Amino acid sequence: FRVLLEINQSWDWNNYWTNNKYPDDNEYKTSSQPAVVYAVEIDPAKTGVAYKLMPIGRSHHAGSDGKLYNDLETLTTALKIASDIQVTLVPGK
Repeated sequence: FRVLLEINQSWDWNNYWTNNKYPDDNEYKTSSQPAVVYAVEIDPAKTGVAYKLMPIGRSHHAGSDGKLYNDLETLTTALKIASDIQVTLVPGK
C-alpha cells in the first residue's frame, strides 16, 4: 500500500511564493510555500524494511481543494524541511 505524508512550514516565502501573490486569500497570507506531499509504496509483508518517502507533489496554495499538484519547481526551502523521511513496519506482538 501507499504511505503519504504532508509537511508544511508557515512563513517560508521565496521569490515565487510571495506575500502578495494571492492578496484576497486570507488562508494563503500565512501559508507561504504550499505543503509538500511525500509518498512511498510499501509491502506490508516485509517488516523491518526502511522505506524512504520521496516528494511527489504539493498541496493547493491555501490547502483548500485537496488536490495533489505535481509541480515542485517553485518550491525551495519547503523541500528542505526534512532531509530524510522513512517508514518501517514493525511486526505486532
